[in-house]
Amino acid sequence: LGGGHDQDPSCVSPYSFMAACDTGDFFPYPIYNRIYIMGWLPDTAVTTNPLLVEDSYNATDRTKKYLLKLGDSRYQELFNGSWYQYRVPSFEKTLEGCKLGGLSFADDGYSIDPLETCGQLVVDKSCVVSSSFYDNQLEVNVTIRDFEACEFIDAENDLSYELFAKFLSRLDGSAQDYSGSVDRQALKMEQTNDAARLTLVPLDRDGDGVEDGLDTFPLDASESVDSDGDGVGNNADTDDDDDGLADIDDAFPLDSTETLDTDSDGTGNNTDTDDDGDGVADTDDAFPLDSTETLDTDGDGLGNNADLDDDSDGFSDEEELADGTDPLSRFSCRSGCFSFDVDENLEAQPLTDGLLVIRHLFGFSGESLTSGAVSGEAGRDSSEAIAGYLTDAESQLDIDGDSESKPLTDGLLLIRYLFGFSGDSLISGAIGDGAERDTAEEVEAYISERLPGE
Repeated sequence: LGGGHDQDPSCVSPYSFMAACDTGDFFPYPIYNRIYIMGWLPDTAVTTNPLLVEDSYNATDRTKKYLLKLGDSRYQELFNGSWYQYRVPSFEKTLEGCKLGGLSFADDGYSIDPLETCGQLVVDKSCVVSSSFYDNQLEVNVTIRDFEACEFIDAENDLSYELFAKFLSRLDGSAQDYSGSVDRQALKMEQTNDAARLTLVPLDRDGDGVEDGLDTFPLDASESVDSDGDGVGNNADTDDDDDGLADIDDAFPLDSTETLDTDSDGTGNNTDTDDDGDGVADTDDAFPLDSTETLDTDGDGLGNNADLDDDSDGFSDEEELADGTDPLSRFSCRSGCFSFDVDENLEAQPLTDGLLVIRHLFGFSGESLTSGAVSGEAGRDSSEAIAGYLTDAESQLDIDGDSESKPLTDGLLLIRYLFGFSGDSLISGAIGDGAERDTAEEVEAYISERLPGE
């Protein structure tokens, strides 16, 4: 970098930027430069744990740690088996100047505004107090930026490539080049202090490879973790998360909120909204733990895919498909699926079953639906059960076949039939427009097929 040079007064560096020192095997730049100046390595390459530092000689893995932070702007790196140390107070000089107080610049298009230099090193720019005046001698406006009330960043711990880029991205030689804020002579090689490095090695008294600060059992080499805090290490504990299920049977042995993962998607059943991974949410799935089934139309505990009679109407799905009836409706089959014995007392009567149907078609519900219209021997006697039965059988109530179930046509036809009407007296004024069944014979046959015992 122009305007300054990293220093190696004792010629201990293997890097070619120290051109005055003939160390033989030259490599371009130390790790500090590769991280903060060039951005070739990420900020995550810095660590305070010597055990994590990798040798940078011909290294290619950017995810590794290559730079050890010692403190006081000092760093060490491992290169071709040897440790090298340097100190790099990159912003120390600039910060000292910024903290002196007011800094001025002329509004001439060439002077650098301290907000672009010192201002990049404060925690919050709102702390800066600005004032201006006209300099008659220079014939230009002068602005003063006062940083006295500002909190500055930690010059060591807040370092990042992003911070350096605010200054070094403008190395274009222009008047607005802010790179001067970075001390480009700051990096100075030092004799490597092995003791300083060794003091940073985490204590591991039981020698299990887990430093004491992270080891729940720092004096027991056979244990380091106790997930459930029960005093028994995970290696000996048969139920690490203390959820009552042994680890060998627990899909999530370290998570006390989960034990199963039916579809093996990595999300436990308690959190997963589709436990069996069949594409149907558990709330809509009759078999949330069986990916081969989702529906159980007749509620017999057997899924529709395996059930040969999905609606339990006594006719197999295959038979219903051949007959052209609906295999998912217990009221749709050749015969015997639906009965006008609404209250289920084994007979269809006009003032009970007939009245229940016509009230239902008029929209009655609750007590008004069943009051005085349910037989004393009824097997279906609640308004909820009767309403549910008739709602499910809505298509069967369309006696005249006009695609609508209405009280003054279908309801009237049923109650007349149950009273013994036949012929014209059965159908007169009670057939809907466009009815499929518009003769007395067709209506009588339709109702007769749906009576108990028929």
